[in-house]
Amino acid sequence: MNASRLLEIVDLIIAHEDEAATESRLSDVSSALGQLVSSPAEPSYQQSLSSSIEKLKEALDLFIRTFQPAQVKLLEEIGAGPYFVEDIAGEIQRWMSDGPATPAVAQDKLAKLIKIRSAFISEIKSLRASLLTIGIKKDELEPGQAEVGFLLPRDLFENHLDKLIDELRFIKRAVRAFSEAATGSAEPIEVRQISTTDPQFFFGLSTATIALLGLAVNWALSTWRQVEDIRRIRAETEKIAAFKEDPIAELFDAKINKVVGASIDAKVQEILDKVDGRDGRKHEQATDLKWALESILARVERGMTVEIRLLPPAISDGGDDAAAAKIQFDDLKQVADQLVFPKMAGDPVLALPPVERQPQKQGRRAPEASG
Repeated sequence: MNASRLLEIVDLIIAHEDEAATESRLSDVSSALGQLVSSPAEPSYQQSLSSSIEKLKEALDLFIRTFQPAQVKLLEEIGAGPYFVEDIAGEIQRWMSDGPATPAVAQDKLAKLIKIRSAFISEIKSLRASLLTIGIKKDELEPGQAEVGFLLPRDLFENHLDKLIDELRFIKRAVRAFSEAATGSAEPIEVRQISTTDPQFFFGLSTATIALLGLAVNWALSTWRQVEDIRRIRAETEKIAAFKEDPIAELFDAKINKVVGASIDAKVQEILDKVDGRDGRKHEQATDLKWALESILARVERGMTVEIRLLPPAISDGGDDAAAAKIQFDDLKQVADQLVFPKMAGDPVLALPPVERQPQKQGRRAPEASG
C-alpha cells in the first residue's frame, strides 16, 4: 500500500464512521448495560439493551457495506479489523451469555473496547493530518472514470526483474484480449497507481473492458472453488488404506483438468457470443481469450488479486446516454463487489501458460496495442 492509498483508506474510515455513528451506538449499548447492571430483572432494561445492540449491528453493517472487498483487506492490514470489520455486536452478545454475572463483566469489557477503539480513531485522524502536512494526495478518479488493479504476489515472480516483466506482459496481453472482445479494438492502457511490497498496478481502461475483466476474474474464483473441492476429496481419499495402491493423484488431476478445460471453453463461448461483427477474427479471439482465462486462473490460484475502483458519472439530466452510463457503472460496481479472494493454500495444480504468444503456422497476428 502506498501513502496515497493509505490516505484514501483513512479518509473513508473517518467519513463512514461519522455517517454510521457507530461510536454513539456503542455508547448507547454501554448505557443500556449500566441500567441492566443496576436492575438485572427489569424487563424494560433488557429490551433496551437488545434494541441498542441491534442498532449497533445495523450501524456496523452500514459502515462495512461502503467498502469494497479489497478495501476491507486494507482495513485489516492497518489494524482496523477489530474495530470496524469484526462482529462487535455479536461479541457483546457472547459476553452476555458467558455466565450469571455477565452484565457487569460485559460492561467492563465494552468500556475497554470503546476506549481502545476511540484511541485508534484519534490515531487515524492524526495520521490523516500528518499525511496531508507532508503533501500526500489521494489519487482520485474523475466522475465517470474507472480503473483496474492487479496485485502480484512476490512468489509469482520470485523477486526477479525479468519475471516481473513477464507478469506485466501477461497483464498487457490479457487486457488486450478482453479489450478487443469488449470494445472491438485493443485500447491504450493508462498506467495510474503503482504500489510496492507486493506490487500492485492500477490501469485506466474503458468501463466495458474492466467489466469484462472483472467478470472473468469472478469466473476464475468460481472455477478455482470447484478445483479446491476436488482437491479436498482427493486428500481425504488418499487417507483411506484401501486406496493406497491406486493412482489416486493421477485420477483426480485428470478430473481437475477436465473440469477446468470445460469451464474455460464455456466461458470463451459465452464471451464470443456477445461479440458482434467479428467473425473473421473469432478463431484468433477464441485462442487469445482461452489463453487469458487459463493465465488468470493459474495466477488467482497463486495469490494474484484484482481490484476495481470506480467513480460513477455525475448525476445529470442527460437523457438516454446518462441513463445508460448509470446502468453501466451500477453493473460494474456489482462486479467489483464480488471480487472476494480467499487465502490460497497448498501447492498450485494448474500450470502457468507461456506469456509470449506461440508462433502460428497460419493466420495473421493482429497488431500490438499501444500503452
